[in-house]
Parts: sequence; structure tokens; C-alpha cells
Amino acid sequence: MHARRFFERVLQSGDVRAALPMRSYKSLYDVERRATDVGVPLAERTRRRQVESVPLREELRRWVLHITPTVPPSSPLRKALRYVQARWLSLTVFTIDGPSRSIPARSSDRSAGSPWPFRAVMRAPRG
Repeated sequence: MHARRFFERVLQSGDVRAALPMRSYKSLYDVERRATDVGVPLAERTRRRQVESVPLREELRRWVLHITPTVPPSSPLRKALRYVQARWLSLTVFTIDGPSRSIPARSSDRSAGSPWPFRAVMRAPRG
């Protein structure tokens, strides 16, 4: 399960606090989708990630750090927040190491609503 899915379940359960991270993920996907639609080279994709995705990523991080202490430890939202915090580097390395992190364009990833910009990062071999 990926971070976005945790927040999606929280939002579906009626906790509207999960709307902000869901909007953040949508915006991140939109950056990737625009780059894919016009077929930009990896260097340009990396530049776009730095200019467009990094501020979105940092907004999400600030929100996670701000809200975490206010959420009961046993709540589904806290579980989602813990997941993001524990995997922050893995969830964000695509903005740092763009050219070596190609993003899979499998239609099954996109149609299933999975966080496909992060899928390659989560499955990257560890060295």
C-alpha cells in the first residue's frame, strides 16, 4: 500500500483532514502527467520536478509535521501520517534524482489510481 492510499481511505471514512494530502498527491501527478503528455526529456522532467513538485512536496511535509501531534495515535489518519514520515525519503527521491528514476507509464498503474510517480522509487533496488 502506498501513502496516497492511506489518505484516500481516511478521506473515504469521512475525515476531511485527509483532503489536503490528496490534493497534494493529485498536483504531483499532474506535474508528471503534463511532462509525459508532451514527451519531455528526463533532464527537463527533473527541472520541472524541482520547480513544480518540490514546493508541493514541501507543503505536504509541513502539513504532516504540523498535524501529527494533534491526531490521536490510534486513528487511521495517524497511521497514514506515520507511514509518510517513515518513508519520506523514498516518497520524495524522484524530485532529487529524476534522470535515474524513470516513471513507469503502465496503464494499469494509472487506471488503478496508484501513485505511479512513486512506484519506481518504492521498488528501486537497495544498495
